[in-house]
Amino acid sequence: MSSKHYLQQVTSYMRSKEARGYVKEELQQHLMHSKQAWMDKGWPPKEAEEKAIAEMGSASQLGKSMDKIHRPKWDYWLIGAVLLLVAVSFISILTVDFSQQYGRGMSRYFIEHKFVHMLLFHDVAESCCYAVVSGSRCCDVQHE
Repeated sequence: MSSKHYLQQVTSYMRSKEARGYVKEELQQHLMHSKQAWMDKGWPPKEAEEKAIAEMGSASQLGKSMDKIHRPKWDYWLIGAVLLLVAVSFISILTVDFSQQYGRGMSRYFIEHKFVHMLLFHDVAESCCYAVVSGSRCCDVQHE
């Protein structure tokens, strides 16, 4: 297995897109130094690269450990702002008296429908957050 393929396998287990590049660069440096050490001992380049990869261990185990270390971070300010906007939009429906415009009992109708819209918004927002955090291309490479 080539070091390029090994690094691709390792980073495929990582959800954080930002960390993939840093981890790949760092592991590439380690592989290069290990390969050079094996070549200094008299091993041919191809076999030295294979030995260096073997020293690094399983791509799946290393990738999963790197994923635990470099977990995607939630943007709490953005989440708080969205929740604040939802709360403010809900407050406006509670303060308006709809009985003059639409007759008695319509306030309850509008409040119930506001809840339905908020639940739909919540589902869409949660799906978007999950897509951003998990990364849209997290399963490009076949795992072992």
